[in-house]
Amino acid sequence: YGIDRVGSPRVCKNVSDTMKLLVQHFQDHIRSPSSPWYSGETHVGCWRQLTVRTSRLNHLMIMISFCQDQLSPEEIDEEKKSLLNYFTHDAGSICKVTNIIFNVEKNKLEF
Repeated sequence: YGIDRVGSPRVCKNVSDTMKLLVQHFQDHIRSPSSPWYSGETHVGCWRQLTVRTSRLNHLMIMISFCQDQLSPEEIDEEKKSLLNYFTHDAGSICKVTNIIFNVEKNKLEF
């Protein structure tokens, strides 16, 4: 069975303040009127995983896994544009993200 919820990294000493800020902004963005987050239990939802990497040069890369099953290609493009706008021109721009990788996946139950 396992756990399908993740706690906040705010209390994790091994997570940088930059990453904590980015995670908070990402959560704020996907909790707005957006597609639902993915549930490993029901296999329903879109936002599956966020991976954050930083470099010694203070570059900040985010890699997003997004499940496509419930949205049309046009709706997925809108989600991409909304995310890009949020992190380049809106509240998330404070994070100074240098790279965004948006990986669209099929539901792993389907072959």
